[in-house]
Amino acid sequence: MYHRVLIDNRADCALELIEACHTLGIEAFVVSARDDVSREISSRADEVFFTGMSRDAYMAEDNILETARHCACEALMPGWGFLSEDFQFARRCRHLGIHFIGPTSRQLQLFGDKLKTIQWLGPVLGQKHLAVACDDSDLYQRIQSIPAPYMLKPRFGGGGKNILRLENRQDLSEKLSVLKKANQTASYMVEHAVDSKCAHHLEFQVMGDGRGHVSLIGARDCTPQINHQKWLECSIDLNHRLDIFRLGQVLCEFLARLRYKSWGTVECLVDDRGHVQLLELNPRLQVEHLVTVFDSHYDLISAAFQCECAGVLPQFVMPSLEGAVEFRLYARGTGCLESFVVPRAPSNGRMFSAYSAGDVVSGVYDGMLARFVVCGRDALTVLKKWMSGVEIAGVKTNMQDLQVFGGFRDIPEIVFSA
Repeated sequence: MYHRVLIDNRADCALELIEACHTLGIEAFVVSARDDVSREISSRADEVFFTGMSRDAYMAEDNILETARHCACEALMPGWGFLSEDFQFARRCRHLGIHFIGPTSRQLQLFGDKLKTIQWLGPVLGQKHLAVACDDSDLYQRIQSIPAPYMLKPRFGGGGKNILRLENRQDLSEKLSVLKKANQTASYMVEHAVDSKCAHHLEFQVMGDGRGHVSLIGARDCTPQINHQKWLECSIDLNHRLDIFRLGQVLCEFLARLRYKSWGTVECLVDDRGHVQLLELNPRLQVEHLVTVFDSHYDLISAAFQCECAGVLPQFVMPSLEGAVEFRLYARGTGCLESFVVPRAPSNGRMFSAYSAGDVVSGVYDGMLARFVVCGRDALTVLKKWMSGVEIAGVKTNMQDLQVFGGFRDIPEIVFSA
């Protein structure tokens, strides 16, 4: 196992990765921006290194790699966001003899392009309508086969940003003309828009050893969203949803042929008729991965370390799943956290946060303040009761969304072509 690892992330993600390193007996060094100093991270990390200001600090490849070499770190752990899906950075790490924890640079490159991912994996899922590139010379002819409404979305990047729904072909043509004039067509794609009111957003968590074996660790329902931003996720009991389990197995068999390595999350929409539409494959750790960890008792971070360091994965056998749910507490706006008091976690719950009273939410970074995870059959009820005691002032949040949320709907039967 490694002796030292450099963590290129911030806030609760960095805290979780620090804890994972220390559990394995690894020293955890952390990259930070000079204007983003966290008291929690400073007290828990073995050492913090400043590589710049603001968001640039977490993207400063030369400074980050120099820090890793200076500290004799054998590996770099990106977590999510920032450089976690940058195939060129991953390649630079490995050329310098630094292990990049995650899939190979070639896999990062392939799955960083949503269009190529859909073209590769869509037919595996039996997807009826594949996405079309906006710079395709036969674009207008090819979209004849895609029924309205449409989604115009970026081919690269994540976070559900810059997605535009268009109701008819005329609206689509007008927006495409704007993209063409701005020379941006190569960065966008068009796909059929699934009605969000009668669809579920499902995720399959997989782990591969890079040698031809890929395991389905779990599945999650991430349907509750605002402006394509997730805020509540729950696990799916694969022991009782064999249709979803079989779909996950089909995905794993395909990824095994690609010799997929480390963690990956396949995201798709399922409409009320059971039709599947692939969204993307995220070749990185997910914000909501703890839902699967709590549900399956399979440590995804430890497994990724072992995969990269020793070339093997801990064996996974589908357990008797307990169920788990995660709530993301978001700031809606900026300001100073005048107070942030969280009641003691229930025995089956855990909070991850690097924020405390007195901290400033600047708006420079993602607005997530904390993640709350609870496992057990009554997880959602326990979570809502726990969250009702949270006291927060100075910044508006999405707390009300959880309190008025009734519960996850039944997942429709999935129809797919094996």
